[in-house]
Amino acid sequence: PVPAPVLPPSADADSFWPQLPRLTSKWLLGEKLTAKFSEARLAHAVRARVIADERDDKETKRSYARHVRNYVVWWENEQFRLASECPTRPRIPALPITPAKVVLFLDYETTREK
Repeated sequence: PVPAPVLPPSADADSFWPQLPRLTSKWLLGEKLTAKFSEARLAHAVRARVIADERDDKETKRSYARHVRNYVVWWENEQFRLASECPTRPRIPALPITPAKVVLFLDYETTREK
């Protein structure tokens, strides 16, 4: 592997990076792209396997399932509470889990009495 270049403070960043090849149909369908995608797919498969192995070794699988269960129960209860305060308010399903829902759940988890 070639180490990344170190840019001096006054250097122009563009001059340190190689120019990309022209994106012609020949290049897009050629061996270079296929090889790069194959390499990326293999690397992704290895990384996915490593993550799965780490998760299985550390009981993350069980704790993740527990957190999801806790989230779904909390979300359903919260939707019921909100609907009882305002009957015209539409209920939002727990799934799919979105970043906004995660923020609300984490706020609940970190501020509730334990």
